[in-house]
Amino acid sequence: GRGEITADVDFYADGSSDDQQTAENSAEHDDRLVHSLNNVRNRLVAGKAQYQLPIWGGRLTVGGQYTFTNRHDDYLVPVNDWGVNTARSQLKEQNAAGFAEYARQVKGLGQVSAGLRYENVRFDYFENHVRSNDQSRVFSNLFPSLSLATAIGRVQIMAAYTAKTRRPEYMQLSNNVTYGNRFLLQGGNPTLRPTVTHDVTLTGVWKFLQGVLTFRQEKDAIIFWGTSLPERPSTTKISHINKSFPTLQAMLTAAPKIGLWHPNFTAVIVQSRLEMPFLGSMRKFDNPMFVGAWNNAFTLPGGLVFNADYRFQSRGEYQNVCISNVVHWLDVSLSKTFMKDALTVTLRGQDLLHSNQTVNILMERSRFVQKSESDSRRFEVTLRYRFNTVRSKYKGQG
Repeated sequence: GRGEITADVDFYADGSSDDQQTAENSAEHDDRLVHSLNNVRNRLVAGKAQYQLPIWGGRLTVGGQYTFTNRHDDYLVPVNDWGVNTARSQLKEQNAAGFAEYARQVKGLGQVSAGLRYENVRFDYFENHVRSNDQSRVFSNLFPSLSLATAIGRVQIMAAYTAKTRRPEYMQLSNNVTYGNRFLLQGGNPTLRPTVTHDVTLTGVWKFLQGVLTFRQEKDAIIFWGTSLPERPSTTKISHINKSFPTLQAMLTAAPKIGLWHPNFTAVIVQSRLEMPFLGSMRKFDNPMFVGAWNNAFTLPGGLVFNADYRFQSRGEYQNVCISNVVHWLDVSLSKTFMKDALTVTLRGQDLLHSNQTVNILMERSRFVQKSESDSRRFEVTLRYRFNTVRSKYKGQG
C-alpha cells in the first residue's frame, strides 16, 4: 500500500522579568527588606517526522523527534543575605528520539499493537557561565508499549502496558532561592532525575457501563519536599526530591439514557503507597481518596436543556499531600436555542455550594497548611451566536 509521511518543525521563544520586594516587620526580631530581580529567557526548537506504511496486514509507523531547549535564568539579589544569593544559571537540553509501532488485527485474538521508543537526552547545567559536571547528565532510555483490544461476548476488553517519562520543569531544576519569610525559603533542585512511569491498565465496556483498573509504578517521582537548614533549624527550605512509589486506581462509569434524562455517574478510588520521614519517624501515606461525579442532562420540551452537575472529593492522601476535608461542588445551567439553533442563551450557576479545601503538605520537620477559599460561586448569562462558517481544508498534524 501507499505510505504517508508527515513532518513538523516548531520554534518558540519567550522571556519574563520579575521584580520582587518583600518587607517583613517583626515585633520580636529584626525588620527585613529583601529585593530580588529574576530575568528569564527561553528558546525552543523542535522537529518531528514519521512514516506510516500498510504492511503485513497491519500498519507500521516509524519516526524520529528532536528537541533543543535553552534557558537563561538570572536571579539577582543586591544584598546577599538571609540565605538568598545572586545566581546566574543556564540550562541546555537536547532530546533525540526514535520510535516504531506496529498494529494489526489478529484473527481470534483482536487488535494488537506493540511499540518501542528510544530517547537520548543530554542535559547541561551552567552556574555563573561555568558548566557543572555534577549536575549535567546524559540519559538513555527505552520505552516499550503493548496493547490488546478484544471482545468476550458482549464485553469489550482492552489491556495495555506503557512506559513513559516526565522530565522536571526548569523551575524545579533552578538553583535560585526565593525568600518567603524568615522561616521559609523556596528553591529548585538541579540534581532531580526524570520520572519513569510504568502503567498497566485493564478496561472493560458493557452497554452503558465502563470499568478501568490501573496499576502505576512511578520511579523517581518528583515530590514537593522541605528540609530544615543545618545552620538555622527554625528555617525550612522547600524544594523537590525524587521518590518511587506505586499507585492503584479503579474507576467505574455509568451513562444510561432514561427518557429525557441523561445521567452520567463516575466513581474513582485512588491509593498510593509512600513512606517518608516526618517529625523524627517514618510515616506512611496510604489513605485512599475517593472522587465521585453525578452529571445530569435533561432534554426538555421547547428546546430547553437543563444540566445539574455534582462532584465530591473525600479526605485522603496522594504523595505527601493530605486532603483534610470533604469537598462538594454543584453547577447548574439552563440553555435554549433560538433562530434555527443559531442563537443559544444559557443561564448558569457555578459552585453553588461554595467549595473550600484544606490541604496539608507534610515534610521532614514541618507541616505546610494551605486553605483554599475560592470566590468561585457566581451566576452568569451567556449569549452565543453561530454564523455560517467555512470549514478549513488544512489538516495539519502537530
